[in-house]
Amino acid sequence: MDELVRLRALATLLKSRPEGVTDEQMKLTTACQNVGRATPAASLETGLWAVTTGDTDALMRGYFFLDEAKASLAAFFAKQSEVVRTRYGTPERLLGELWRVQGDDLPAAFQVVDEKRSFKTAEDAAQLHVWLRLPSGEEKGTRIYLQRGTEGWGIVTGNFPEAQLAKLAARIDPATGALHAAGK
Repeated sequence: MDELVRLRALATLLKSRPEGVTDEQMKLTTACQNVGRATPAASLETGLWAVTTGDTDALMRGYFFLDEAKASLAAFFAKQSEVVRTRYGTPERLLGELWRVQGDDLPAAFQVVDEKRSFKTAEDAAQLHVWLRLPSGEEKGTRIYLQRGTEGWGIVTGNFPEAQLAKLAARIDPATGALHAAGK
């Protein structure tokens, strides 16, 4: 009976996938490499590699911060203790370290389903439709927006809502600057 339940769950999962998404095409996050940022898909893989290898600088080079994101992040950083500000030095570095230790939030595997590029503005923009397999086994799709900058493609980061910043702040020990993963 357990085998029948497992097979039904597998059939449901396979039906939920977009056309072309297969186990064979999904890349394990732990197999990601630093493949640069010449394309949107390469930037995504390099970012996942940076998280899994602990390279916060490489991770943060893969983000394109809009002006409103820079302002809210600077205000967030200014509210942190002197210990935290000294330990991380910049708002982007603190954010990168928080993202890097997110642990369970990382997908176990992913596949780029499609890419759409737009050249309507002065900057090149792209949208990736990505299929994710979470560590729990759940699968879902997401859209990631990127923009080409001087160092290649980067994920566009807009304004940080207060609720999101509060969750990030809760992960920081103000006395030591130590960080912990979400939910820990």
